[in-house]
Formats: sequence, C-alpha cells, structure tokens
Amino acid sequence: MAPEAQECPAELPPGAQMFTCFGRKASTAPAASADKAGKVVVEEEDASMRDRSVRDTSARIRSKRGPSFRDAAQEVLATSGVASSLRANSQRALAKLKSATAREVGLEDDRQMRTLLESPQLAPGKIDLDRLRPAVEANGVRWEDVRIAGARKSVEQALAGGEQYVSYDTFLQLIAPAAILIKTILEKGLVVPDWGDFTRRLGVLFDMVSPNETGAKADYIPILRDADADRFGVSVCTVDGQMWNRGHVDDYFSIQSTSKPITYAMAVTERSQEFVERYVGCEPSGRAFNSLELLHDSTNRPFNPMVNQGAIMSCGVVGCGHPKKDWRACVDHSMATWSRLSGNVAPVKFSQETWQSERDDADNNFALSYILKGKTGLPDCGEGPIDVIKMLDYYLGCCSIEVTCRAMSVVAATLANGGRCPITQEEVFTVDVVKATLTLMTTCGMYDGAGTFLLRTGLPAKSGVSGVLMTVIPNVMGLATFSPRLDRNGNSVRGVDFSEKLVELFSFHMFDNLCALSSGKLDPRRAEVNFRIGKLEKLRWGIVHGDKHALNFDDKLLKLMCAIAVADGHYNDDEINAILTAHKMVLEISLRRDQVIRELEAAMAASKTSGGAQHLGKIIEAANLQDIEAELCLSAMVLVAGADGHLDPSEASRILDLCRFMGLPETMARVRIAEILDDVTTESRRRSLQLPGGRVELPAAAGVADPVSEETDEVKALDGDSGSDRIAL
Repeated sequence: MAPEAQECPAELPPGAQMFTCFGRKASTAPAASADKAGKVVVEEEDASMRDRSVRDTSARIRSKRGPSFRDAAQEVLATSGVASSLRANSQRALAKLKSATAREVGLEDDRQMRTLLESPQLAPGKIDLDRLRPAVEANGVRWEDVRIAGARKSVEQALAGGEQYVSYDTFLQLIAPAAILIKTILEKGLVVPDWGDFTRRLGVLFDMVSPNETGAKADYIPILRDADADRFGVSVCTVDGQMWNRGHVDDYFSIQSTSKPITYAMAVTERSQEFVERYVGCEPSGRAFNSLELLHDSTNRPFNPMVNQGAIMSCGVVGCGHPKKDWRACVDHSMATWSRLSGNVAPVKFSQETWQSERDDADNNFALSYILKGKTGLPDCGEGPIDVIKMLDYYLGCCSIEVTCRAMSVVAATLANGGRCPITQEEVFTVDVVKATLTLMTTCGMYDGAGTFLLRTGLPAKSGVSGVLMTVIPNVMGLATFSPRLDRNGNSVRGVDFSEKLVELFSFHMFDNLCALSSGKLDPRRAEVNFRIGKLEKLRWGIVHGDKHALNFDDKLLKLMCAIAVADGHYNDDEINAILTAHKMVLEISLRRDQVIRELEAAMAASKTSGGAQHLGKIIEAANLQDIEAELCLSAMVLVAGADGHLDPSEASRILDLCRFMGLPETMARVRIAEILDDVTTESRRRSLQLPGGRVELPAAAGVADPVSEETDEVKALDGDSGSDRIAL
C-alpha cells in the first residue's frame, strides 16, 4: 500500500515543502475510479516509486548539494508525474478549444445579435456581414481595433469572396477569434453601454466650450508662441477601448509637463518607491512650478515629482539606471513607454526644435539641477551619481516628446485601467505604481490651480503649457483636451472648462458617490443606467397602481406642462397635442384630451392671479421632485415649449430658471435641452409624427450650437442609427 502522508520537514524551504507535500499527497490517493484490483496495485506501486524519488530529491535539497532549488523542484515535478499529466491535460484542452466552434463556448443562438445583424427583407434568417462594422463602431470600438483583428480579417475575407449573407453558425465561426468581445460590444456590455447618448452629450459640451477664447498662449519659446491658439480637440478613451474624438485630435503637440507623471511612474517601476522617495518628496508645494525652494526638512528634496525640480530628479532616477545611454537614448526609452501606454494608435514623435528651444531658455532649470546636485545629491544606482547635464537634457527631451490628443486619451485610459492599456491589453505599469501616480496627479498635477481643480472636478489630472490636459476617471475612462490658450496658472482654459462641465453633467467627481442619486447628475456606467431605468419603471408602475407619491408627481407634471403652455397668455391645439405627446413619450402613459384642457384653463386662471413665474415656482416646490423626476419634468417642459417648432431665448431662459429651482445643474440642463430637441426631430423623421422640434436657440451666454450640425464624420459613424423609440432619459 502507499505510505501514509507525512508532515513536510520543517527545515525545508517553503517552496520545497510545497512540492514535497504535493508529491506525498498524490501518493495517498490512487485513482478512485479504478475498479480492477490489478490496476490499483500498479498505481500504488507507481505512487510508492514516485514517493521514494521525492524523498531522495528532498534530501538533496536539505543537504544543499547537487542542482539548484529550481532544478530540484522541477525534478520533483517530473519524477512525480505531475508535469507530464499537466502537459497532457493542457494539450487536450487546447485541442478541444481549437476544434470548438463559438456555439460550443456558450454563444448559441443569441437573439440580440441576430436581430441586430439580420436583414429579414433581403436574406431572411441570414446574418448580413456588412452590418457588423457599423454595429461595432456605433458602440465606440474602432473597426481597426487590434483586439478584434482576427475576426475582422475573417469577415473581410468573406465579404471579399462575395459572402455578404451567411448562416448564424458561419458567422460565429468567422468571429470566433474575438467572439466574446464582439458579443459584449453588440450587447452593450462595455463600461459605457449607451455610447451614442454619451458621446452626443460630449459633443454638446464641446460646442459649449468652443467659444471660450480667454487666456493666452505660452510665449517663452518660439514654437509655443507661434502655435495656432484657435485649435481645440477633445478625445475620450474608456477602459474598454471605446473612443470618441472631436476637433483637432490628430495635431501633434509637445507633451511638456504631462511627461512628469509618466516619468515618475517609470522611476518607481524601474527602481522602487522607497528608492524614488530618497530623492523626491510627495507634498504639494504651494509654490510656482519652477521655484528654487526645496522641502523644509533635513532631506532637501524637491516637493513632488509634478514640479520642475521633482521631474528633473525623476529623470535622474530613470537615467542613472541606464549609465551607458546618453540623454537621447534615455528619451527613446521614455518614448517607447509612451507608445505602449497609447496603444500605438499614433506614432510618438520627438521635436528637436522644441528641445533646442527649451535648452536655450533653460537657465532656471540649470540652476535647479545644480541646487539638487549640491543639496540633495543626484541619484546613484550603483555606478556613481548621474551626470547633471545628462539628467537635465533628458528632462528637456521628455518635455519635447510629441503626441496627438487621440493618443493622449489612451494614455489617460491606461492609467484609469490600472496600468493596462485598453487597446493592446498590455500591462505597462502595475496597479500600485498607478495608484501612487494618480495620487500625486490629484494633489499636485495642476500647478497652483490644483486645489481649485480638485474641488470642482475631484479627478486626477496633469496639464502642460502646450495646452494639453490629461484627466483620468478611474475605472471609467481617460480624457485628453488640447487648446493652447492658458490661464494664469498655466493650465488650458478650454481644457479646464470642459473638464469642469463634464463633472457638472456626469457623476465623475470622486465624492459623487456620496450624493449621486440625488444630485441630478448623469452616470453613463452600466450599473447606474440600469438603476435609473428601474426607477423610471417603478414610477410608471406606481402611477398605474395608485401610489400616492407617483400620482402626485404625475399631477404636478401635468400642471407644469400646462403652466409652460400658457406662459404667453394663451394656448392652442398645437400645445394641447404637445402636452399629450410629451406625457406619452416621457411616461408611456396616455392622457385624455378633456383632462388636459381643464388643467390648461386652471393654469390660465392661476397665472393671471399669481403671475406665471410665481405659479411655476409653486408647482415645483409642491412637487418635492427627486432626481429622475426633475429630469422628466425638464423633458416635458422642453417638448411643450417647443410646440411651435423652436425654442426661443426667452423660453429657454425660463426653463433654465426652473431647472435651477429644481436643483438641476445648469450644464446638465443646457445639454438636456439641446439633446431633447434633437431627439424630437429624430423621432419626427423616424416615425413621421408631427412632433415639436427644430433648432434650440439658447441665450447667448450658453454658447450652444446644434449638437448634430458640427459633428465630424467619425462621430456620426460612431453614433450610427442608434436613435431610441422614445426620449432618452
């Protein structure tokens, strides 16, 4: 019989104990399924032989003679038969996977995908391969995305061979290399499921920010002084690789100070957190980015790696680990990291002109470098301190790296994704390194405006004097903006404005989780979308089944729509129809025409008695609206006010005033007004209904353009024909 299991010898290294115990445990459990006595005896004898071999090998480890521990451990695995068994099992599993169709791994008859991709009129029961690309891109994933490269190649080869319509089984075989990802995309399972709605709102924000021409360009070097100040680009990349771009997103610019957090992350990765903290602090400075002051302690370190002193020292830490490389080779090393971070969506370049201009104007940075050498001491990785000139030239070289806004958004998304690039799935930095980097970006990333930016957005960010701003929304997305006009702190005016408006509209602030459900903000993430849909369905259910609060809301909603309709002193059939239609679209519940007329007459009387604005205020105050109810009221008001085909400035101002009274942020109200009217126009085209629509004419201060007219072709392609059959809430 097999020997009894014994305890692992205490004097063995932990790894050897594991292997020894594993080998002995195997010897105590012959195959339970063996029925024949002869087979059991053979198996027990084999187990006994393996056990003796394990004991011999363990003895060699204890005596520290013979091969190394790794070799000994491998020998234990080999002699115990474990390795060969594992190899055989993995080979069988691999063969099974290779021969399996997508149906065998859980993608059987998917009704949602079939409905989306079939062409019932042209080829009943067949999948139209021409529909796959628009469906993928409508959810924000590029058709050229490397993650679906295998499936894309198969589909394109089929189309090139004239196979536009294929069976569902054939379709599953074609997409098999990326079946799970494509299924997730088509089923709206990515981090932002309603991509069309989300990006349309981003487009409205872009149009709101574009007219802002305050600020001035950096002028300390010619290449920044001569930049086109009117350029403005915004790029978004989510942690699932969904991408949206608007404006000058493919123009190259020098990354300047946005190089600092990445250089710091490289330093921590290549050395260690402890090593880096010997030379760079982590405290907000409260001083100019190029100040000569050091930490007021015995270490004489720079305050943090986001000011010039700290960034120069971070370059010293990285550079000292490459003693045989000159400064330019070190810059190439950093550029390779930037390429990995950006998923290679655009080439990373180097501007010799920028570097030379920076060096010609680097007197203050030279002074900083020599102060660091004299007071702090330069980093030493074992072969002597780094040369001070190499360290400074490397720093200036990092500032002279050039990328596009599109690429920068992927860099930000990689940080948002814990260091793993969402495009290539390569882990560039570990989660711990990213946590440290984002912490310092949060407290120190926006120069002397860091505190104000954090208060208003609650997000880690880093700016550069070229006009770039990189903002990270952890676990959601990365945002990059580019606009050369800077505020007095050296941050892009439009970039800061866009980020602040983004957080006013969406619950992206780090502390929005304290109050997001009652703040009126939107959350595009899947869990929140489902939550809001659930609340709307419960509200409708409550109205139908007599819930007191739900009925009160329905009553106040009707009163509010009627008060808006009679604000000009009268009402007509178009406004009656608008109220009926708005109520049906917002709540999917029909009203009676005579009910609406009675309420309109009551609203006329109340308006004459107390004044239109006061009457509306009383209705809202009495309603005690919750978050989604306020949004429903806003939708209804816009639909009714736009009954004549447009929303004039006075009507828009009245609605904005009411939104403030309801507690809705102004940015969100402006965006919703624009997109509701756009939805209505789309509905009118799609369903041939005579619904109110037209262009929104907001007050001049809003600066809102038609959210559709200025969209780029790329944005239109991403949106696709994804209009809903009812108003988006």
